[in-house]
Amino acid sequence: AVISVSLSLVREKEIGTIEQLNVSSINSMELLLGKSIPYIAISLLDAVLILIAGYILFDVIVEGSLLLLFAMTLIYILSAIALGIFISVVANTQQVAFTMATFATLLPSVILSGFIFPIESMPKIVQIITNVPPAKFFIVILRSIMIKGVGIESFWDQLIYMILFAILFLVIAINLYRKKVEVSW
Repeated sequence: AVISVSLSLVREKEIGTIEQLNVSSINSMELLLGKSIPYIAISLLDAVLILIAGYILFDVIVEGSLLLLFAMTLIYILSAIALGIFISVVANTQQVAFTMATFATLLPSVILSGFIFPIESMPKIVQIITNVPPAKFFIVILRSIMIKGVGIESFWDQLIYMILFAILFLVIAINLYRKKVEVSW
């Protein structure tokens, strides 16, 4: 989601159609969110397909609420989309956006999230850094719902972090975008 959104918005800059969107009647928040909706839908579809494949191929059963799992996945996707929007505002070329998005998501999501390596076995400084990527918090939520079958009372703090992460990056991106549009006028 991060890479797709960032590349999509930067492509608009590169081909020059972003100026046409800037002079239209929509505001910057509507533009950024409107460009993100297809990627939210695609990401949710990917999540559903992964769950179905896990069930068919590996007999993975969700012990908790599917509705809660869907809602938490949506919030995680929104935090990823917010990061992608931020990267697209900062980057001026697709190559830079791709590099930034890859560096900001793939490495932290795999290495620093606790998905492969236990966070407790990492050096203390790295353990502190693991608190930045929302993937760490989403993995805690996934394990809570899918394996333990518990409700939101068990991971509400993880949920709040993902919401705050999404809001923070979205607000920063929208403000940076508005400043860039004002400067270009």
